[in-house]
Amino acid sequence: MNNKTNRRKYMAMAIPVYLLLFFILTDAFLAPYLESRMLPESRLCYAALQHICHQAPTRCFWVFGSNMALCARCFGIFMSLFLAGLILGWSATIKIRWKTAFFLILPALIDGTAGLLGLWKSGNIVRFLSGLMAGTGGAIALFPMYYAFFSGLILMLRKKQIAVE
Repeated sequence: MNNKTNRRKYMAMAIPVYLLLFFILTDAFLAPYLESRMLPESRLCYAALQHICHQAPTRCFWVFGSNMALCARCFGIFMSLFLAGLILGWSATIKIRWKTAFFLILPALIDGTAGLLGLWKSGNIVRFLSGLMAGTGGAIALFPMYYAFFSGLILMLRKKQIAVE
């Protein structure tokens, strides 16, 4: 199978993930926009993301005069998961680079843990940048595993279908 075929296959397999990440990112901006228009639907947008992010206003970027529905670190994570996932799908990358993923995730772990323990307090730009790195590291580890799992599942289902016929 050539790289162009792999690229199409990987991109198609990841459509549900891309759509979910796109929804999360859109919702993060839609919540403060609706709130700036004083529309009650803004509460639904915040509520949709409250289970994946603490949404503390002091740790969020502010747009449209209100805080986003994701904190700066979570916004960076989800943005880079989306973008890095597209790039990995486009390049048809299936090899997991564990060391690279680990070293990209490490700054967010250190910063988050140190902040939780009260050792230092990071600003939103540092949180966002560490989130970007962590999301990229997560994508480097998770997307190839996702592709490998579903490629194996499709192959197994095809073999069963052939055996039945």
